[in-house]
Amino acid sequence: MSKLYVLGVGPGDSELVTVKAINLIKSADVIVVPRTNKDRASVAEEIALPYIEDDAKVKRYVFPMVNDLAVKQKAWQAAAEDMVRMLNEGKTLVYLTLGDPTIFCTYMYLDDMINQAGFKAEIVPAVSSFTAFSAVTGNRIVEDKERFCVVSGIEDFDNLPQIIDLFDTIIIMKAGIKFSAIYDILKAKNLLENSLMVSNATMENQQIFDDLSELRDEKFGYFTTMLIKKGGLK
Repeated sequence: MSKLYVLGVGPGDSELVTVKAINLIKSADVIVVPRTNKDRASVAEEIALPYIEDDAKVKRYVFPMVNDLAVKQKAWQAAAEDMVRMLNEGKTLVYLTLGDPTIFCTYMYLDDMINQAGFKAEIVPAVSSFTAFSAVTGNRIVEDKERFCVVSGIEDFDNLPQIIDLFDTIIIMKAGIKFSAIYDILKAKNLLENSLMVSNATMENQQIFDDLSELRDEKFGYFTTMLIKKGGLK
């Protein structure tokens, strides 16, 4: 009987992949891996590699990171159609995604198309990047009656000052993309000392930036997360 699982493989450290995810990876007929470039390895696949058998069938789809929506939709459609074909053949698929599947996951662009074909994915949760971030920096995200929110670093941040006013803790994922804009807002709010960033949390090339004051014009990697804690960092 065909089945589709969408697995989070966690933030980067292979030892943080859940036992359930490992078991499903080992038993799958096909492991589905999204990547941004045909010549670039998938980070999610690299994390899961210790649990992928040598003879496992791995299907890799390229989802280009471009601004042209039509180009992206064409790639999503092609992947969904191919996955539906394999599901109709009775195969069990596992779709690997970085972090937790419910947070900025590429599979969600395919979900409606998969559902319309009569299949429904089972989501398997995982350690998220921002909870890993909290662990490696020793900072609590939220406690008692505090409020927190998570926003994407891809947006324009026109409303970031209002978000900061409303919440005690703000987490910005992909914060390196428009870091200078975020920096200017934090400086105006006198919150640079209440903020820090981590690139590639729990990975071998992890970097922690706990003093942002002189970093306005620096460049940061795609997997960079920021924590803004108005009550102060630990």
